[in-house]
Amino acid sequence: MRNFNINRFCNVTKRLVVVRWRNILNLFLGFGIFFLLYALMAGRFFAWEPMDDATLKLALSGGFAMVISAMGVGAVISGSFIISDLNDYQSRVNELMLPATNLEKYLARLLLVMIGFPLIIFCAFLVADGLQQVLSMLVHHGGRASMLPLLFAPVTEMSSLKSVWDTVGLILVSNAFLVLCGMFYRKTAWLKGFLTMIAFCILIVSCLALYAYLIEKYTDYEVYISESFDTGVGAYLLDVLLIALPYYLGYRIYCRLLVINNRWRNV
Repeated sequence: MRNFNINRFCNVTKRLVVVRWRNILNLFLGFGIFFLLYALMAGRFFAWEPMDDATLKLALSGGFAMVISAMGVGAVISGSFIISDLNDYQSRVNELMLPATNLEKYLARLLLVMIGFPLIIFCAFLVADGLQQVLSMLVHHGGRASMLPLLFAPVTEMSSLKSVWDTVGLILVSNAFLVLCGMFYRKTAWLKGFLTMIAFCILIVSCLALYAYLIEKYTDYEVYISESFDTGVGAYLLDVLLIALPYYLGYRIYCRLLVINNRWRNV
């Protein structure tokens, strides 16, 4: 089994969904309840008074940035749960004995935390949105407003494709880094991963600032950032590298995890 086989990959993915069904359900219910509570509180559900659609839409849009932020954070931290079900010896043995290659097993897990979990969060949003509209019609005498247009409003307001890529790229880079952190930390990997990412960003910025300071102080050169830096091909290649490298390193660590039953001696 050295070559990638789509049938084996599908079987591994189906098994992974069955094994992680409790995590999927908790994720769906947690975000669904959060979205529903926000809609009910922002839409003045307990006022029990007639409201028109425009008033409800304005009320829902007041703090909707919190909902968008919650969905973005959920999409990012989902990467840290890539091997959260492999905490004990027996689960790792079962993973090792699966009739599939390491690439197929890792890709199934990667797609689950990179695409599957964010889709589950989006489905929870759709269900909560539909439920709050039904409840609003009952309470506000037919008045209702959907949160879905508010979710896509920031995308339509972006001036260029570059702005969209910057947002998506930031989420993917953060998700990739959390995937790599999820291969190291056993408990509360999302929190430790966030703290590690913040510390890593501070370290990089500090090193760049120190380098610029030394260049300015001890040489005749002037350090500046070109206006075309974030619009050139190099910026896109850097984004792709920052996304692909953590995923690849996570795969290499995953292969070692299946051989050595210790997360710290396999790096």
